[in-house]
Amino acid sequence: MIITPASYSSGQAPIGHWRLDENTGTSANDSSTSGATGTISGANWKPGKYGASLNFDGTDDSVTVSTSLSSVKTVEFWVNPSSATASMIALNGSAYITSSSGTISATGFADTKVIYVNGIVNGTITANSWNHVAVTTTTGITASAITFGLANSTYLTGKLDDIRIYNYVRTQKQVISDMMGDGARSPVMAGSSSGGSGGQGGSGRAGGAVAYYKFDEGYGTTVHNSGSQGETLQGTLTNMATSPSTATSGWTQSGKFGKGLVFDGSNDYVDTGSKFPQLTSTLTISAWVKPGTSQGGYADIWGNHQDGFKGMVLQQNSSDLNSYYFSYGNGSAWIGNSNVFSLTASIWQHVTVVKTSTTCTIYVNAVQSTSYSCTSDVTPATTINFQIGQGYATGNSRYFNGQIDEVKIYPYALTADEVKLDYNKGSSLVLGALGDNASYQPNAANQEYCIPGDAASCAAPVGRWDFDENTGSTVNDKSGNGNTGTWNGTLGNQWKPGKIGGSGNFNGSNNYVDVGDVGINSGSFTMEGWVKFNSVGADTGIIGKNKTSGYAYLELENNNTLRFLLRNESGVDIFNILTTATYTTNTWYHLAVVYNSSSGGTLYVNNAVAGSSSSTGSYAFSSGVFEIGRLSNNNNRYLNGIVDQVRVFNYARSAAQIAWDYNRGAPVGHWKFDECQGNIAHDSAIPPSGGSFNHGTINIGGSGSQSTSGTCTTPTDGTGAWYNGRTGKFNSSLNFDGTDDYVDAGDNTTVDVTNSITIAAWIRLGALNLNQSIVSRDDGTNRNFAFQVDSNNNLNFYWFSSNSSTGRNLTAITTLTTGTWYQVVATYQNGVAQSIYLNGVSDATTLTPTGNIDNDDVSLTIGAREDGTDRLFNGQIDDVRIYNYALTPLQVKLLYNQNSAIRFGPSTGAP
Repeated sequence: MIITPASYSSGQAPIGHWRLDENTGTSANDSSTSGATGTISGANWKPGKYGASLNFDGTDDSVTVSTSLSSVKTVEFWVNPSSATASMIALNGSAYITSSSGTISATGFADTKVIYVNGIVNGTITANSWNHVAVTTTTGITASAITFGLANSTYLTGKLDDIRIYNYVRTQKQVISDMMGDGARSPVMAGSSSGGSGGQGGSGRAGGAVAYYKFDEGYGTTVHNSGSQGETLQGTLTNMATSPSTATSGWTQSGKFGKGLVFDGSNDYVDTGSKFPQLTSTLTISAWVKPGTSQGGYADIWGNHQDGFKGMVLQQNSSDLNSYYFSYGNGSAWIGNSNVFSLTASIWQHVTVVKTSTTCTIYVNAVQSTSYSCTSDVTPATTINFQIGQGYATGNSRYFNGQIDEVKIYPYALTADEVKLDYNKGSSLVLGALGDNASYQPNAANQEYCIPGDAASCAAPVGRWDFDENTGSTVNDKSGNGNTGTWNGTLGNQWKPGKIGGSGNFNGSNNYVDVGDVGINSGSFTMEGWVKFNSVGADTGIIGKNKTSGYAYLELENNNTLRFLLRNESGVDIFNILTTATYTTNTWYHLAVVYNSSSGGTLYVNNAVAGSSSSTGSYAFSSGVFEIGRLSNNNNRYLNGIVDQVRVFNYARSAAQIAWDYNRGAPVGHWKFDECQGNIAHDSAIPPSGGSFNHGTINIGGSGSQSTSGTCTTPTDGTGAWYNGRTGKFNSSLNFDGTDDYVDAGDNTTVDVTNSITIAAWIRLGALNLNQSIVSRDDGTNRNFAFQVDSNNNLNFYWFSSNSSTGRNLTAITTLTTGTWYQVVATYQNGVAQSIYLNGVSDATTLTPTGNIDNDDVSLTIGAREDGTDRLFNGQIDDVRIYNYALTPLQVKLLYNQNSAIRFGPSTGAP
């Protein structure tokens, strides 16, 4: 469903609009039709709230606009003052805007004026921060002497940006839309998609909601506000389990979107720290709610219900489990408590309360459920903050049992269309989901760890440390289990930019992070993280769990190899895996160690198996300590390097899941054939740190119909491979003449696959009844694998184990024809299945084949076998990919649509 906010009016354009984005010169251009260009005197250009801004020195800097503007009724601007007492803008000698101790004054504006700060009526500004100020008046002002940075003979010290003047009164909703720099559309659309309120030099937009609690932190007792009022409206988890959270209280990975909060119905709630006194005549409050199967009487979802008919509440209707109502006090009575609506237990539902000056309307999943008259204003609560999970005085037993996510508070009434937008997270059209594992909500945080279409267990980690704090001496555990890490040793330089966001910097002499007893107690487990060594050549602990006489750890050896050791509490090694490869400094490595209690241990480096053991055994580390940056059980071997994104799972992640964790399962080789010129087919797959691209050499022989690679425009006589392939499946392709044309991508270690593989390509046959190789590593002597069209015009996929293809040769059912684009995919996973797919649908499958694919030294070739004289392809080939794991059937379907649920674009060629 496509939703259009038809009932939202952005209003007429301003009669003066100075974006201040020139970033050079002495003119401040007016982008309205008035042409009221300002002349800059002294002020200089700086990064602004959006784009550039002007910086004023407080002594003699200003901007003067000589054009007079009549009937001014709204003035808006962004200001970042060095002091909360400041002079900002003047319209003439008697009408100007200033502040004193953060309170805005609009001198010379009629008594009907309304002052907004960051979208809130009568708000206050903060020094050294960006603040959006708007003043409206019903009495027009003649702006005959406009100045920026100078008002009432006093100069501004600070910055100004995005100044607007209108000849009509802007509504609060329109002011907020301007505040987001997006006046042409509903503030719900822009606000819900960008949390945060931006900042100096930033481009982040303040949300249309003044408060927006995403509940995505997953640690601690603070919930951050992503709405326009920012951190002034932080929430505090009260009485909730956080170290660790439990199934009935605290953080959960199974929110409606990302993480969420679970309330136990006993004493859990979130205190927002504000009574929201501005919510009187109009308001909107929305939330995703999943009620529990039992509630106490009058369970409150949110509110600040105060005796004396004050405040408001969204509340269960006494003993009726599925019945709820919105009620508010007007100073003399409770309004709305007889207008009930229904919610269903154990199901996520989006509940929106909208109050206008005349009507209250409740929407469930963006559909109106009930509506009733409410002409009186809310009398604000004076003693109780707005709370989530309860809405009355503490100790009253009106606590909510269930889950809540994505709470938003707007200081105005959303229209019915905007409620639909809010329901869709601010988008007019929502496609896809974070994942498809049926055990979790489609957009829950758990789905981050799940491969599309994969039925394997993909539970969230029991410990996750992203090292994004960039300050302090603790590292938050984002798993929700409260295993906060503590920095030990010499500190002061322990934070650095990381692989993703921030990282932890370890000095190699005495600092490390202790996260306590985590996850690895017995049975299968997985440990992962990104590491960049500052120095090598010494025994160095990276991550692991240590007990007095046993441990599971990953370390760098003094010969620069890696070791994964699992030793039980009796001091007996279950296995001791050492890599043959060595590792160096200043290179990011994704390291993962997996212990499967049924099949042994595996060490992965950058998504490739670097060592393994089939040994298994029992151990018990329930009282051990998990450490990052040192191995304490062996002479305190400290890491000199940087660590990021550490995760611990209490199960064995599969090879495909490790690939998913590494780069979301991206291919290890990807040749798009979009160059349209030259003799190189570039590999667009991102190589691992320290690795190299598998660029292919295009060989166009002279004895067939093609004799040159040419370009996509020449030659036009049929002798050019690029010209003949100019219309590919996606953009261009390369044409092969079936005589002596092929691509040699070399023998690169990134395509050394053994345990599982996926080969994918788009092909368009030019001839039939030939053995035609699509992709292979097979020269007739050194034989690894090949994917081809056989002489019967069927797809055929074979691979060798110990130089034998017996039982490993699979032929598809469908007969191919010339002149048609086909997506062809071959997959193999040891012990699971060998499959061929045609246009996203399975065309042949063999279950439970076993064996590792040979890894002989032989080039990967496209369009022929390695020597270029055998099984040559006749036709076009496009978008060739190699994965070092087996794609699931769903991933194959997504790949067919260019990794989207729906593909928008032409059936062939360039968009």
